[in-house]
Amino acid sequence: MTSNYNLDYEDDDDDESDLNVNIQAQKPSTWQLQDIEKLKEQTSALLDPKWKEQRNQHLIHKMLELDQPTFTVKMVDYLLQDNVVETLVGFITQNGTGRQRPSPNDQLGEEMKLAYKAVLLLSPDMITDPLNAILTKKAAAITRKLFDIFRTDSAGSFYHAYRVLECLLRLYPGEAFEGLTSDGLLFERMTNITRYIGYPPVCELLVMLIALTPLPRTSPVFGLSSKARWVFLEEINKWGFMLNMAKVVCSPQAHCICDSYVSADQHSTAAAQLLQDLTEKLSLEDTGDLLLLPYGKDSVLMDELVDCIIDTERDAGMRRSAAKLICFLLRRAAESEIVCFVPGASPNLPPSATYLPNRLYALRENIVIFIRKRMEDIMQAILTYDGPVPVSTAEGSTAADSPSSEPAKRPPFGVLRQLLIEVLVLMVESDETIASLISLDLFKALITWTLRYAYNNIYHAVFYRLVFAVLRQGQGDAQRVLFKKAKFASFLVDNFVPYQVDAAGNVAISDSIPKSTPNYDVKMRRVGARGLIMNCANAIRLQINNNEQHDSFLFLFLQNHPRWNEFVPQLTVATDLQLQFGLGIEINQTERPVGGGEAGWGVDRSVDENLDTSTRFARSLGFFEEGHWSLDGPASTPLVEPTASQAIDAVTHHHAASSSGLPGHVDEVDILMKRTAQHRRGSVEDSGGHFSYLATEDEAVGHPHNHQNNHHARDEDSGARTPPPAPSADEENGTA
Repeated sequence: MTSNYNLDYEDDDDDESDLNVNIQAQKPSTWQLQDIEKLKEQTSALLDPKWKEQRNQHLIHKMLELDQPTFTVKMVDYLLQDNVVETLVGFITQNGTGRQRPSPNDQLGEEMKLAYKAVLLLSPDMITDPLNAILTKKAAAITRKLFDIFRTDSAGSFYHAYRVLECLLRLYPGEAFEGLTSDGLLFERMTNITRYIGYPPVCELLVMLIALTPLPRTSPVFGLSSKARWVFLEEINKWGFMLNMAKVVCSPQAHCICDSYVSADQHSTAAAQLLQDLTEKLSLEDTGDLLLLPYGKDSVLMDELVDCIIDTERDAGMRRSAAKLICFLLRRAAESEIVCFVPGASPNLPPSATYLPNRLYALRENIVIFIRKRMEDIMQAILTYDGPVPVSTAEGSTAADSPSSEPAKRPPFGVLRQLLIEVLVLMVESDETIASLISLDLFKALITWTLRYAYNNIYHAVFYRLVFAVLRQGQGDAQRVLFKKAKFASFLVDNFVPYQVDAAGNVAISDSIPKSTPNYDVKMRRVGARGLIMNCANAIRLQINNNEQHDSFLFLFLQNHPRWNEFVPQLTVATDLQLQFGLGIEINQTERPVGGGEAGWGVDRSVDENLDTSTRFARSLGFFEEGHWSLDGPASTPLVEPTASQAIDAVTHHHAASSSGLPGHVDEVDILMKRTAQHRRGSVEDSGGHFSYLATEDEAVGHPHNHQNNHHARDEDSGARTPPPAPSADEENGTA
């Protein structure tokens, strides 16, 4: 700035002249009016926040344009001034630029390069003293500004925000939590971040923030930040974090930004994964009860999830996410303690197991009660799959009868149906009274699907858990429906296919059923379901043979079930063959074990060597109680085990009758290809007129909706059967 002065003096070097000049320069009367106005303008410019912000942006922009920008001492002093470090973070959040948020396919522009340099300055691999000096005083301000990246006018990358936040939580977590809660805008920030829950890595960022995963629980820093973190957890709990995330799972369109990059289904999946990850981590913490409380406080959250899974109008992906979350909650809340592995004191020592209390277990009873109230809706949703549907019908739609006269097409066994059935099984395992709520129609549908989807091992495993729970819980009402009305024992007998053995007792590698055999597809599906049939039948044997309550319904019913008693010797022989190592197939001995371990294939034969074969087999089926388990009948049973030769003759005769004695060999490739088929039509020659779950795919004999078309159908309650060749009245009526 220059000023005009009214000064008259000679240009010489004497001291007197200099003194006169200084005196005259200090006189106010020498300033002109325009000089004063100009000085005011420049002073106002220096005090203008916009001018200061523009100056800060210009200076930081110049710094970030360097090849390797670093924090110097002068730069630290500068960044510690008011609103300067926020300007640096603004290069990461990029609010108000008018640009779109970058996608994975976009080319990196100049702005993203500057943002990346700013990220490296605030979260380097090695923390420097200048950065520590900045974060000590500005961690809260950086965290507040960083969350502006979740505003709709931001063009920043969420990956950049994740890295900076991880560094802040690792070094100064208390200051970071205070920065989010101190200004009263936390609710707004949580609403903003919810819009982008499906964008990676926003879900992981929330888990890191809430569970404070960058810090081990033994760290002193974790303890120092516990108070600030508790305040943060209280605030997001007041906002209704868990319930709002459940709403995102069920209705993401109403809460999230859906575009071509992230769909509503992806938002729903991410929200469900977020709730699962947080529940896993918080259930192990003393402070986890606060956020877990909405699961058991009232039924609002559970009703939200159940309403989603039973609503056939909703997207199948959202229904799957809600069903997965319900299954996870039932499994996680089942045990009072959770096993965690703590690293050894030295690298050479293995980790040790530690039991920690499960904070979710205290809410288990309420969770089961809330879901129990909706069990009728859940079971009805499962039954919607039990009927013919148009070919174009999706997994999540309602199954309706096909109006055409052509054979109806049924949907493949999708994930959603599997999850709905798993919810049912988990509820049965959680509460022994749930099994009595299962209707006859649902039991029949579940039994029918074991053969209709004979190669679906996942469904078979879940179905076995249901049967096992009904057996072990000893609920007479459920057992009466399953065994007396649904005829489950007769189903096992009718569809069991023994192993093919020769005169020497060697087991065939594959079942020889030529493709030209009548009802080939049905018989192959029986072979595919043989493992499930044998497991269920053996579980029934173990339960009634080792149950001290010989006056129970199941024991008395099966003791007076003629066809079951005739079937047991065949099952005994097949089980003995199954328990042989390699099914009796010769395996060449090798000098060196295969797969590690003394026994090869990674199996240690010395495990449970003090147990007999029957007890080891019982444990493989889920019977873990102490004591000896016998596959033989109790002393009071009228059953007589056959000799080996008699059993082999019985197996050979039964197979000859079932396969019409046709010779030939089925190629293993053909069998494997058959096991990949989702659906095939077939018919059954119902030998003996017994109740069967496999007629044609269209008639579904035994299906509750098709009794009027089934000439083998019988009245469900009275046990009457037409035509006459029926088993004894004891079998049909369950008379003891």
